[in-house]
Amino acid sequence: MSVNLRVLFASYAVPNCGAHQYGRNLFSALKSSRKFYFEYADIRSLKDLDRVVGNDFSAVILNYHPTTIPFIQIDMPRRYSPPSIAVMHGLGQQEADSIRQGFFQYYVMGDPTLRSVNPYVFPTGRIIPTYENKKPLPETITIGSFGFANKTKGFERLVNAVQEEFDCAVIRLNIPANGLGDRDGALAKQEVALCRKRLWKSGIRIEATYEFLDNSGLVDFLAANTLNALLYDYVSQDGISSAADHAIAAKRPLAITKSRMFRHLHNLNPPITIEDISLKEIIQNDIRPFEHLLREWTAESICRRYEDILTEVLSRENRVTSTKEGIVMESTKNKLTRIGGRTTSLFSRIIHAVHRRSVKYVLEPLSNAVQSTKVKFGILIDARNRTNIKFNRILDNSARIRHAQAIRRLKNLVPAVFAEKIPRANVQQGFMLDAVESIAKNIPRILCVGSYKDTASEALKAEGYTIEEIDPAVNQMDLNTFYNLPTTQLGSYDIIFSTSVLEHVKDDEKFVIQMADLLAPGGVAIATCDFKEDYQIGKPIFEGNYRFYTKERLLRIVAKIKDCELLDSPNWDCPSPDFYHGGYKYTFATLAFRKRSSAPSLYRRGLVENA
Repeated sequence: MSVNLRVLFASYAVPNCGAHQYGRNLFSALKSSRKFYFEYADIRSLKDLDRVVGNDFSAVILNYHPTTIPFIQIDMPRRYSPPSIAVMHGLGQQEADSIRQGFFQYYVMGDPTLRSVNPYVFPTGRIIPTYENKKPLPETITIGSFGFANKTKGFERLVNAVQEEFDCAVIRLNIPANGLGDRDGALAKQEVALCRKRLWKSGIRIEATYEFLDNSGLVDFLAANTLNALLYDYVSQDGISSAADHAIAAKRPLAITKSRMFRHLHNLNPPITIEDISLKEIIQNDIRPFEHLLREWTAESICRRYEDILTEVLSRENRVTSTKEGIVMESTKNKLTRIGGRTTSLFSRIIHAVHRRSVKYVLEPLSNAVQSTKVKFGILIDARNRTNIKFNRILDNSARIRHAQAIRRLKNLVPAVFAEKIPRANVQQGFMLDAVESIAKNIPRILCVGSYKDTASEALKAEGYTIEEIDPAVNQMDLNTFYNLPTTQLGSYDIIFSTSVLEHVKDDEKFVIQMADLLAPGGVAIATCDFKEDYQIGKPIFEGNYRFYTKERLLRIVAKIKDCELLDSPNWDCPSPDFYHGGYKYTFATLAFRKRSSAPSLYRRGLVENA
């Protein structure tokens, strides 16, 4: 192949964009080619591309993303005489199997997990920039992360994960303005503000920068950290994140989630996915999991791969002929290959679609109907467990039956607030109503933490109970604010209850300790929470939540409570959660404990005489 063969490499012109940066890295690797002469062009329109293509190039490579280059659609007809190759940033296996020639005749995807089935698609490895890390390790554990503020990068999740494992650490964030969706950097600063609100440990601090770093500056930033973490959401995108390329280049330990955008790193050994291993263990393993990739995914290897791809493309193009109408004709062999590939892909898509729709419209509705029928039948035959209430349990369908009458009472007592609730979630308030009433004696002093639109609290007040309330929407207070008021009497409440608040609390251990301190000797605290036994730190959660609870997590916070004991033996085993909401399958759990009668009085000195 002659070195005189010229290849155009075109990319979108806005630099503050991940796709653009990947394109610059790729072009830098291709410039070293001895077989082809690559020329670079920034474009902003189809007219720009038309102007630079001409007829002097042997091939055209376009760094293509539909967001940055919306003026080109892959199903548009072929436009140029030289073959056009798209560098794709999101191409899943199913689409790769079925994608056809159109504006582009060939496609390249930097995804080493992609299988070569379609003759028009070429997978490649990643590009790890060459870098020698001479920076000393920081004295304080320092965890770095970077990216644009698009709500999927998991920055808040990182703050949670760090606080779960460390008491003293620095979190370094680089969140620059985005040339596409956040040009003034307002979203970046908002993201950092949300991260700061997530802090609950005094020994953890956040350092944030907002300038856009070029490739060398970015790797320098990552090289100065003890660990770098990319805890992306489990989005359905088919792209591969180039953020991990820079993090690997920095030669520091790397933590990731099992996001599809890191699928090429999910099988490393030892693992670097935080669903499988802790941040501390990832630090201990150093760069051992991906050290081999530093040798395999070099700029030289990616250049050789593109040389092979171009050689194959040009060889194929030399075997095609054009008719008078200018239509490109394929050889019979290629045509049969394409037809066979389309047929196989079509059959695969049909099977996938039938399965997806059967699950969505048949199996899931049928499962929900069966569960609902079980509950209704249990209520009809009055199958309630008439023994004492089980206080520490999973609130599943058996709990819905057990507390069915309480749920009916909620509806009758506070119909307006009740109507706003998710029906199958009302088991929490039904349980709470029964639980509080079962232990309320004489004229108890009752405190509700998180009282705003809580149907259990409203129903108890409607039945004549005096309820003291804490809620930012009611009196601008959370539990910690109330606890530290000089007028608050520790050790003075007979009952404290909190429905579905625990998962929204930054420091849940502190939360239950404060509940315990507020209880009088013999007093009872009751809480419910979102429960998902397979939840692991770093996995996606509802916005505004800090965690799903697991049996281990509940036992962990119980161990922090002094002078208290659980009301009964816990049963927090839940192999089959039965509540679906917001794309999550989970359930609810309860936590109830009593202050020992022998516990010392905690009344604030000078306010109330000690008993």
